[in-house]
Amino acid sequence: MKGVSSYPGNPFTGFNHVCLFGLGMGGVDAQIRIGITAYRGQTHKWLLHDLGRYSEELKRVEAGELECDIFVGKVTSESHAERLRKLGRPVLDLLQEFNLPEWETHSLDLEAAGRMGAEAFLDMRHEHFAFLTLNDRRLDHQIWKGFSETLKGRSKQVFWIQRENHKMLEFIPNHRWMDYPTHGDRLLGLPRPLAILAHSDGTASSAMQLAFYLGIAVPEEFTFLGIGDLVPICESLHPTLSSIRLPGEKLGFEVGAHLAAHFSEKPLDTFLKIPPAEIIRRQSTRQYAVSDPIIAKALTIMRQNATEAFTINDLAEQLPLSKRSFNDRFRKFVGRTPKEELIRMRLGIARERLLTTNHTVLHVAMDAGFPDVDSMVSAFKKHMKLTPSAFRKQQKM
Repeated sequence: MKGVSSYPGNPFTGFNHVCLFGLGMGGVDAQIRIGITAYRGQTHKWLLHDLGRYSEELKRVEAGELECDIFVGKVTSESHAERLRKLGRPVLDLLQEFNLPEWETHSLDLEAAGRMGAEAFLDMRHEHFAFLTLNDRRLDHQIWKGFSETLKGRSKQVFWIQRENHKMLEFIPNHRWMDYPTHGDRLLGLPRPLAILAHSDGTASSAMQLAFYLGIAVPEEFTFLGIGDLVPICESLHPTLSSIRLPGEKLGFEVGAHLAAHFSEKPLDTFLKIPPAEIIRRQSTRQYAVSDPIIAKALTIMRQNATEAFTINDLAEQLPLSKRSFNDRFRKFVGRTPKEELIRMRLGIARERLLTTNHTVLHVAMDAGFPDVDSMVSAFKKHMKLTPSAFRKQQKM
């Protein structure tokens, strides 16, 4: 019988044993744990056993010292996958790196993360782009697919940079590999301004520090965007790192529902690809790639004052242009009117506050610079087809 230990007086008779593996204690991994635990709290009798990030603890299961009805975590190597296969227990592989369909479960939609990064850079008027990764893994290709396909026909140059070797793929306009003596030489050879999406915050951090030593200005010459929103990394950098926040807690909750269906022997729902929640914008993306110096200055002023009682008339008065000329010029270089861009900036701030605080909708509207709560609700409905409360509920679970 599942979950029944052999020794007498076992207080956990009837419990199901879930073994977590490959999950760290911070960042998205910690959020996944929280989500699973939150679902378990709904009267589910599960014991969660932590096997750690590496495979040594798996020996306890192999030796029969630790019960396990199902594994949940990240398979990171073929040898690890083979050990799990031999145990013959179900595995919910959150990475799906080894393309084992019988093990599939809910996972993060990394293609959507790539698309989100590309669209953010395009909104900033960039024309040259790069995707930076350490390895040539399936997950990296998922991000790259969303990133590169979004940029087709909308960019002058797009590069794939793999940190662990000295080669670089110029994907657009010419599909060719280029070789460089060092990673530093490769960065120095890139066009500027350049928008760089890194596959993780750690990789973005390393590249930003190298750029600093090479005398490359961030964000003026290189704009960086990470994935994962690991706050200790993002906030410790100078400038601070913008990052795509992944909904780890929501993924963990959905995995909990998957486990409940498995243990009750009910048919499993369709597997979900959960899209990223939001871009948390910090200093590394606060420079628009706009060739017109007056419009670049206007965008900087708007971003610095977006949360204040600030109007487009206030902005126009600080520029050597008539209001009409400014509006026409702004639309030409940015693709939106100044008013539309200010609302877009405030919406980004509001989305971040809704996801990272428990403040009321009214409080968030004031924090984000909206004149009143009705203005924010109207903007959400127009641009996101949701109310602020519905957006918060959808993203948080």
